Amino acid sequence: MSPAPEESSAGLGHRLRTPLTHIIGYSALLIEADSSSSETIAHLEMVNGQAEIILRRIEHWLAPSADGGGASERVAALRAGMAEPLRVITRTIGTLLGDSEGPAQLDVLRIARACTELLAFTQQDASTLRATPAPRPVITPHTIPAPMPAIPPRILVVDDNPGNRDMLDRQLGRYGYSTVCVETGAAALEALRQERMDLVLLDVMMPGVSGVEVLEQIKVQPSLAGIPVIMISALDEVESAAQCIELGAEDYLLKPFDPVLLRARLHSALERRRLQEEQRERTRELEKATQDMQRANDDLQAFASVASHDLQEPLRTITTTLQLFALQSGDNLTSQQRDLVTMAVEGGKRMSRLISGLLAYSLSGSTEANLGEVDCEAALLEAITNLREAIKDSGAQITHGALPVVMAHPGCLVQLFQNLVGNAIKYRSDRRPEIRITAEREGSEWVVSVEDNGIGIDEQYKRRIFQPFGRLHGQDRPGTGLGLAICERILRKSGGRIWVDSEPGAGSVFHFTMRATQNEGRAHQ
Repeated sequence: MSPAPEESSAGLGHRLRTPLTHIIGYSALLIEADSSSSETIAHLEMVNGQAEIILRRIEHWLAPSADGGGASERVAALRAGMAEPLRVITRTIGTLLGDSEGPAQLDVLRIARACTELLAFTQQDASTLRATPAPRPVITPHTIPAPMPAIPPRILVVDDNPGNRDMLDRQLGRYGYSTVCVETGAAALEALRQERMDLVLLDVMMPGVSGVEVLEQIKVQPSLAGIPVIMISALDEVESAAQCIELGAEDYLLKPFDPVLLRARLHSALERRRLQEEQRERTRELEKATQDMQRANDDLQAFASVASHDLQEPLRTITTTLQLFALQSGDNLTSQQRDLVTMAVEGGKRMSRLISGLLAYSLSGSTEANLGEVDCEAALLEAITNLREAIKDSGAQITHGALPVVMAHPGCLVQLFQNLVGNAIKYRSDRRPEIRITAEREGSEWVVSVEDNGIGIDEQYKRRIFQPFGRLHGQDRPGTGLGLAICERILRKSGGRIWVDSEPGAGSVFHFTMRATQNEGRAHQ
C-alpha cells in the first residue's frame, strides 16, 4: 500500500502508531497483572519487544531524512521490515489466546485485533487500516498494586480513540490516580469547568476541536491556566511538539509511550504543580505577614510618637518646677539641698534624651525604605548644622573629601552622619577633635568612612557598641547608648552595613556602605 496522494509520511506514521500503541499498552497491562504466570509474561515480553522493533522501523523509514528513494520505495521497505516481527507477534498471540481466560483473554484479543490492522498494511490493503474502527473497550476489573491515597490526584484523559482511553484509564488506576475520560475537546473543556483536575493528558489530533485548540483555551483562562497539560500524540513531528510547548504544555509524549516513562512524567508534572501551589501559598502567607508587620510598624510609630509626647511633657514640668524652686529659694537652700535639686534636674534631662533616643530607634526600623538618590555632601552639611552647638563648644574641626550621590532615605542619611559625627565629638580625647569624612567606590557600593582622633575602642567591644544601650563609659560621657544602634538599623534597612576599626587612644574609623546610583560612577568633587 502506498500512502494516499494527500497523506504525508507523518500522517501514515500517525495511523500506524495507533495499533502499535494498543499492542504495547495492553501487553504492558497484562505483564503487570498479578494473575500472569512467568510463561505468559515471557510471551508478552516477546510481543512487546517485536512491537518496539516495528516502531523503530516506522521511525526510520518514515523519517523525512530516510534513505531509500522516494515515498513509494520507503513504504515498500517498511512493509517488508514489519512482516517478520508481525508474524512472531501473531504466533505468540495464538499461544496466549489458548492460555488465557476471562478479562485477560479480552486484552489478548485487543492485541490480536491491532496486529490484524498492521498485517493489512503489510499486505497492501489500505482500506482495512483506514476504515476499521477501533474495538469498543470492555471495562474489566483490574488490580491496584498499592492502596489509593486519601485524595488521589485527578487526571483528565482526552483521546478520541476508545482503546487509548481504556488503556490509560487502567494504567493510571494502577498508579493510584483517579481519572475522568472524554473523547472530544469540547467535552474536555466542559469537564474542566465542572470539576477540579490536577492534570490533563491531551491527545493532539482529534476531530472537531483539536488538542492544540483545547490547550490554547486552557492556558488563556486564569482559572485553568495553572493545570499542567501533557500532550500525547502519534504524530512524530518536532514542529508539533514545539508548538505545544510554546503554548504552555508541560510535556509532549509520543505514542506508544513506555509505561515507566509515562508514570515518571506524570509524577514530575504533578510534583511541580504541588511545589508551585506551595510556593503560591507561601507567597500569600508572606504577603499577609508583610501586611501585618506594616500595620504593627504603623501602630508602633503612632504609639512611639504619642508616648514620647506624653512622657516628655511631665518631665519638662518636673525639671522646670525644680529649677524654679531652686531659683526662688536662693540662699535658703543648703549646698546639699542644691546638689540634690541639680541631680534631679540632670536626671530629668537624661530621661528626656533617652525618650527621644528610643523614639528615633523605633522610627529607624519602621521607616519605609523608599530609597532615592541622595547627595552625601548635602546630608553631611545638614548634620553639621544640627550639631553646631556641640561643634562650637568642643572646637571640633570637620573636613571631608569628595562625597558621592548614593541610594538612601534623605532623613536617615542625615541622622547617620549626625550620630557618627556627634559620637566623634562626644568621645573625644584631651586633644581638639579632628574628624575626617571620605568615600571610596567598591563595586556597586560606596564605602563612607568617618575618622576621628578620639579615645578609641577596645577590640572586645567593637560589636557591643552597635547593640541598643551598648554604652562603655557609664555616666562619664553624655548619651543614651542608642546612637550607633540607630545607625546599624538604618543601614540594615537600606541594605548596607557598618563596622569600626579602632585602637584605644588612637582614635576610631567608622565605615558604612551605601548602594551607588546606576548613572553615577564617581564622587562629586
